[in-house]
Amino acid sequence: MLLAGTAFAQAPANDLCSTAQVLTNGATTPGTTAGANDDLIGLVGCQSGSPLDVHPDVWYSLRATASQLDYVVTGGTATAPLEVFIYQGSCSRGLLLVDYACGAGAVTARVGALTNDSTYLISVASPSTASAGTFTVQATFSAPAILLSQDCNQSTILLNPTTFAQGVSNQGSGLDPNEVTISNSCWGNGGERQSKWFKFVAGTSGKLVFNIDPNNPTDDYDWGVWDVSSDPQGCGGKGNAIACNWTGQNGATGLSLCPSQEPGYLGGNQFDNTTTIQTGALAPIDIVAGRVYALLVDNYSTSNSGFTLRLGGACPNLPNIARIGIDAEFISTKSDCNSVVFYKSDFLTSGANNGVRSYLWNFGDGATSTSPTPIHQYEGSPTGTRSYTATLQIIDRLGNRITYTAPVLVDQTPQAEITTVEPGPFYYGDSVTLRASGGQSYQWLPVDGLAATTDSLVRVAPLTEESSYTLVAKRGECLDTVTFLLKILPLPVYNIITPNGDGKNETFSARVTALPIDVQIYTRWGRKVYDKKDYKQDWNGDDLAAGTYYYHIKATDGKTWRGWVEIVR
Repeated sequence: MLLAGTAFAQAPANDLCSTAQVLTNGATTPGTTAGANDDLIGLVGCQSGSPLDVHPDVWYSLRATASQLDYVVTGGTATAPLEVFIYQGSCSRGLLLVDYACGAGAVTARVGALTNDSTYLISVASPSTASAGTFTVQATFSAPAILLSQDCNQSTILLNPTTFAQGVSNQGSGLDPNEVTISNSCWGNGGERQSKWFKFVAGTSGKLVFNIDPNNPTDDYDWGVWDVSSDPQGCGGKGNAIACNWTGQNGATGLSLCPSQEPGYLGGNQFDNTTTIQTGALAPIDIVAGRVYALLVDNYSTSNSGFTLRLGGACPNLPNIARIGIDAEFISTKSDCNSVVFYKSDFLTSGANNGVRSYLWNFGDGATSTSPTPIHQYEGSPTGTRSYTATLQIIDRLGNRITYTAPVLVDQTPQAEITTVEPGPFYYGDSVTLRASGGQSYQWLPVDGLAATTDSLVRVAPLTEESSYTLVAKRGECLDTVTFLLKILPLPVYNIITPNGDGKNETFSARVTALPIDVQIYTRWGRKVYDKKDYKQDWNGDDLAAGTYYYHIKATDGKTWRGWVEIVR
């Protein structure tokens, strides 16, 4: 209520709120508190003395042409500090205190977040009638420079830092000074004063904990948190704050379960969450992985002094703290032979997307993928392990590009090889030792005719001139297959037999194959003199006369041989 006090001299023309003198923007205007009454009886604010002391005051009015007001009140004959109060409203309908300041000699201050084209009043007072005197006042409206992060759609992006230092709390509130209102927050009156907006994607679900520690401990900082997932870039339709504090107290503020341990804490309820959603002393707030949140930090004191934002708070061993920002860390696991499955580290616990808008994998061998969980087949080496450098680049819901690079080791691959232990050449009836190499374990095919099927050395007795053997070499989950063609030569055909009982060249040796054979013997005139199926290498000429004869040999596989044999008696 505005009350009139007792006048001791001729009162100035602007002694009352209703007779406020209109100021010209930027002009220096003289004034005096000598003879003025106290229109603000009982108001202390930054005033000195008792609430009942008389503080003679005079009034000025001006219409805002921009959102920022710089004012300077300089003492002339006034002998004590001047007191300055800034109000919004009208003398008849009521005034809302916007700002106040006191100072000796001169009072210089800046007020932001003013409403353009609204009427504001300035009251200049002296501490007592004895100290009243002359002064000058200059008030200048200007539009503060629009800086990044003064609007939600230009927020500073938090990518999982532990601290963020803001050296200066820039004057003004950006292009949209009314992003915060009494209807969408716990603000007692609308608008921002010295605002700094942050946005982040919740990397994990959990408790949101942070500390806003003013560089100037006498500053009063306010804050609010909104879920802007429906419009991460523009912050449109953000609705009501899901957490908020506007308590009018100095020192550190934020969300914490141990305020007394927080740096900069001066007492009071600066760490309370005063929203209607989660209300109460130290009420926590849960955020959800993948959703996008906006955090406003606002310097109500408009001191231009900055702050330090500490994420995670100071409480020791506090469980379930949400991670701010997402990362691109990934895990790679082998499935089949050098087939590697890739997925983001938190895929199994938090879901595939978790705030990721897109994936781009580079596997380090020229291949890429945009799948959240790709499977890639690498080329191994038979001489040892091989290392590739894989990279994941993700784009989160705020458009940030985040990368992570890690090596991927590919195991040594098998290289199946078959050699013979004996030097060769090999003839019908010989047993041959085959040696396997290039793997950790082996499987021989076909299994028929092999003394063993999984050893590195196997004995074979080939039955045909060309026999094929297959080796499967295994190393880890990798397989390699090779086929080996073993060739054998026929034993020499003795062309002369001497059946005289001395044990030498007694019979006709027809060892042209290991298969059963049929043998027919003919005279030079074509008369058949011997015919034997499944020949046992036992024909000794019978009672035929010495001379030259001709043979015809046929194996069970259809192959034939023709030649001559001589009987010598």
